[in-house]
Amino acid sequence: MTAYEFNLRGTNVLFPTDHGYMLRSALSKPFPFLHGRHDIQIAPLRGTRTVPGMCKLDKGSTLHIRGLTPDEANLISEHGYFFLNGQQVWIEGCRERTLTPSTQLVSRLVLFRDHVDPEEFLKALTEKLPVGVLFSVGRSHAAVIKTNPIRRWKGYTVTLTNMTPEQSILIQQTGIGHGKSMGCGVFYPGTIG
Repeated sequence: MTAYEFNLRGTNVLFPTDHGYMLRSALSKPFPFLHGRHDIQIAPLRGTRTVPGMCKLDKGSTLHIRGLTPDEANLISEHGYFFLNGQQVWIEGCRERTLTPSTQLVSRLVLFRDHVDPEEFLKALTEKLPVGVLFSVGRSHAAVIKTNPIRRWKGYTVTLTNMTPEQSILIQQTGIGHGKSMGCGVFYPGTIG
Protein backbone atom coordinates (compact mmCIF):
# COMPACT_ATOMS: atom_id res chain seq x y z
CA MET A 1 0.00 0.00 0.00
CA THR A 2 1.30 3.42 -0.92
CA ALA A 3 1.13 6.22 1.63
CA TYR A 4 1.14 9.89 0.69
CA GLU A 5 1.84 12.86 2.91
CA PHE A 6 0.65 16.36 1.99
CA ASN A 7 1.94 19.47 3.78
CA LEU A 8 -0.89 21.73 4.93
CA ARG A 9 -1.02 25.46 5.56
CA GLY A 10 -3.79 27.76 6.66
CA THR A 11 -4.26 30.98 8.58
CA ASN A 12 -5.82 30.29 11.98
CA VAL A 13 -7.55 27.14 10.69
CA LEU A 14 -9.41 25.59 13.63
CA PHE A 15 -10.91 22.11 13.57
CA PRO A 16 -12.42 19.77 16.18
CA THR A 17 -10.22 17.06 17.68
CA ASP A 18 -12.89 14.58 16.49
CA HIS A 19 -12.76 15.57 12.84
CA GLY A 20 -12.59 12.29 10.87
CA TYR A 21 -15.99 12.58 9.19
CA MET A 22 -15.54 16.32 8.67
CA LEU A 23 -12.15 15.78 7.00
CA ARG A 24 -13.41 13.01 4.72
CA SER A 25 -16.40 15.16 3.69
CA ALA A 26 -14.17 18.19 3.10
CA LEU A 27 -11.83 16.17 0.88
CA SER A 28 -14.67 14.45 -1.02
CA LYS A 29 -16.03 17.74 -2.36
CA PRO A 30 -13.02 18.72 -4.52
CA PHE A 31 -11.87 15.08 -4.88
CA PRO A 32 -15.03 12.99 -5.51
CA PHE A 33 -12.94 9.88 -6.15
CA LEU A 34 -12.47 9.69 -2.33
CA HIS A 35 -16.20 9.45 -1.60
CA GLY A 36 -17.39 6.03 -0.44
CA ARG A 37 -13.94 4.47 -0.67
CA HIS A 38 -13.25 1.62 1.74
CA ASP A 39 -9.77 0.93 0.36
CA ILE A 40 -8.19 4.13 1.67
CA GLN A 41 -7.13 5.31 5.10
CA ILE A 42 -7.16 8.98 6.02
CA ALA A 43 -5.19 9.55 9.21
CA PRO A 44 -6.34 12.20 11.69
CA LEU A 45 -4.74 15.62 11.28
CA ARG A 46 -2.25 16.78 13.84
CA GLY A 47 -2.27 20.29 15.14
CA THR A 48 -1.88 22.43 18.22
CA ARG A 49 -4.64 22.10 20.80
CA THR A 50 -6.16 25.49 21.49
CA VAL A 51 -9.18 24.97 23.73
CA PRO A 52 -10.76 21.68 24.85
CA GLY A 53 -12.05 19.86 21.79
CA MET A 54 -10.35 22.10 19.21
CA CYS A 55 -7.02 22.11 17.34
CA LYS A 56 -5.30 24.58 15.05
CA LEU A 57 -3.19 23.81 11.98
CA ASP A 58 0.49 24.43 12.70
CA LYS A 59 3.79 24.24 10.80
CA GLY A 60 3.94 20.46 11.24
CA SER A 61 0.37 19.71 10.13
CA THR A 62 0.18 17.14 7.37
CA LEU A 63 -2.49 15.08 5.67
CA HIS A 64 -1.69 11.35 5.46
CA ILE A 65 -3.66 9.18 3.04
CA ARG A 66 -2.91 5.52 2.39
CA GLY A 67 -4.18 3.64 -0.65
CA LEU A 68 -4.26 6.39 -3.30
CA THR A 69 -3.00 5.80 -6.81
CA PRO A 70 -0.15 8.09 -7.97
CA ASP A 71 -2.60 9.89 -10.29
CA GLU A 72 -5.01 10.54 -7.41
CA ALA A 73 -2.21 11.89 -5.22
CA ASN A 74 -1.13 14.20 -8.05
CA LEU A 75 -4.69 15.48 -8.51
CA ILE A 76 -4.90 16.37 -4.81
CA SER A 77 -1.52 18.07 -4.85
CA GLU A 78 -2.19 19.99 -8.08
CA HIS A 79 -5.63 21.21 -6.95
CA GLY A 80 -3.84 22.85 -4.05
CA TYR A 81 -6.57 23.44 -1.47
CA PHE A 82 -9.78 22.30 0.23
CA PHE A 83 -12.13 23.79 2.84
CA LEU A 84 -12.20 22.38 6.37
CA ASN A 85 -14.73 23.67 8.88
CA GLY A 86 -15.44 26.55 6.48
CA GLN A 87 -11.78 27.60 6.29
CA GLN A 88 -9.39 27.29 3.36
CA VAL A 89 -6.53 24.83 3.79
CA TRP A 90 -3.66 24.97 1.29
CA ILE A 91 -1.90 21.81 0.15
CA GLU A 92 1.80 22.47 -0.36
CA GLY A 93 3.53 19.49 -1.85
CA CYS A 94 3.16 15.74 -1.74
CA ARG A 95 5.60 13.02 -0.68
CA GLU A 96 5.27 9.31 -1.16
CA ARG A 97 5.99 7.51 2.10
CA THR A 98 7.06 3.94 2.64
CA LEU A 99 5.45 2.25 5.61
CA THR A 100 8.13 1.22 8.08
CA PRO A 101 7.93 -1.39 10.82
CA SER A 102 7.59 -0.14 14.36
CA THR A 103 7.65 -1.84 17.74
CA GLN A 104 4.64 0.24 18.81
CA LEU A 105 1.60 1.30 16.80
CA VAL A 106 -1.29 3.46 17.97
CA SER A 107 -4.76 4.38 16.75
CA ARG A 108 -6.71 7.18 18.40
CA LEU A 109 -10.02 5.42 17.76
CA VAL A 110 -10.70 1.81 16.83
CA LEU A 111 -14.34 0.90 16.48
CA PHE A 112 -16.48 -2.03 15.57
CA ARG A 113 -20.00 -0.91 14.67
CA ASP A 114 -21.97 -3.22 16.92
CA HIS A 115 -19.42 -3.87 19.68
CA VAL A 116 -19.84 -1.03 22.15
CA ASP A 117 -19.68 -3.16 25.29
CA PRO A 118 -16.05 -3.26 26.53
CA GLU A 119 -16.01 -7.06 26.67
CA GLU A 120 -17.41 -7.37 23.12
CA PHE A 121 -14.87 -4.81 21.91
CA LEU A 122 -11.95 -6.72 23.46
CA LYS A 123 -13.16 -9.98 21.93
CA ALA A 124 -13.53 -8.41 18.45
CA LEU A 125 -10.10 -6.75 18.72
CA THR A 126 -8.43 -9.99 19.80
CA GLU A 127 -9.97 -11.80 16.81
CA LYS A 128 -8.57 -9.19 14.39
CA LEU A 129 -4.98 -9.17 15.68
CA PRO A 130 -2.22 -11.53 14.54
CA VAL A 131 -1.18 -14.12 17.11
CA GLY A 132 1.29 -12.78 19.69
CA VAL A 133 0.53 -9.09 19.24
CA LEU A 134 -0.08 -7.39 22.59
CA PHE A 135 -2.46 -4.49 23.06
CA SER A 136 -3.62 -1.97 25.58
CA VAL A 137 -6.92 -0.14 25.38
CA GLY A 138 -7.24 3.48 26.46
CA ARG A 139 -10.15 5.84 26.83
CA SER A 140 -13.41 5.45 24.95
CA HIS A 141 -14.65 7.74 22.18
CA ALA A 142 -17.74 7.88 19.98
CA ALA A 143 -17.40 8.48 16.26
CA VAL A 144 -18.79 11.93 15.41
CA ILE A 145 -20.84 12.24 12.22
CA LYS A 146 -21.50 15.91 11.52
CA THR A 147 -22.15 17.11 15.09
CA ASN A 148 -23.86 13.96 16.39
CA PRO A 149 -21.85 11.34 18.28
CA ILE A 150 -22.91 7.95 17.01
CA ARG A 151 -23.24 6.03 20.28
CA ARG A 152 -23.39 2.62 18.65
CA TRP A 153 -20.05 3.44 17.03
CA LYS A 154 -18.22 3.80 20.32
CA GLY A 155 -14.59 2.72 20.26
CA TYR A 156 -11.32 3.06 22.09
CA THR A 157 -7.77 4.27 21.74
CA VAL A 158 -5.60 1.19 21.05
CA THR A 159 -1.84 0.73 21.38
CA LEU A 160 -0.17 -2.37 19.91
CA THR A 161 3.21 -3.86 20.82
CA ASN A 162 5.18 -7.12 20.44
CA MET A 163 4.89 -7.28 16.65
CA THR A 164 7.18 -8.75 14.07
CA PRO A 165 8.16 -6.27 11.32
CA GLU A 166 5.82 -8.10 8.94
CA GLN A 167 2.91 -7.86 11.39
CA SER A 168 3.58 -4.15 11.94
CA ILE A 169 3.46 -3.44 8.18
CA LEU A 170 0.35 -5.59 7.71
CA ILE A 171 -1.55 -3.76 10.47
CA GLN A 172 -0.56 -0.38 9.01
CA GLN A 173 -1.72 -1.51 5.55
CA THR A 174 -5.06 -2.94 6.58
CA GLY A 175 -6.02 -1.03 9.72
CA ILE A 176 -8.54 -2.54 12.13
CA GLY A 177 -12.29 -2.09 12.39
CA HIS A 178 -14.65 0.31 10.64
CA GLY A 179 -14.33 3.89 9.42
CA LYS A 180 -10.73 3.94 8.13
CA SER A 181 -11.58 6.67 5.62
CA MET A 182 -12.60 8.75 8.67
CA GLY A 183 -9.39 8.09 10.60
CA CYS A 184 -10.76 5.22 12.69
CA GLY A 185 -8.58 2.13 13.02
CA VAL A 186 -5.66 3.80 11.23
CA PHE A 187 -2.43 2.78 12.97
CA TYR A 188 0.82 4.70 12.91
CA PRO A 189 4.07 4.53 14.88
CA GLY A 190 4.16 6.51 18.12
CA THR A 191 2.08 7.27 21.14
CA ILE A 192 -1.04 9.28 21.86
CA GLY A 193 0.04 12.68 23.12
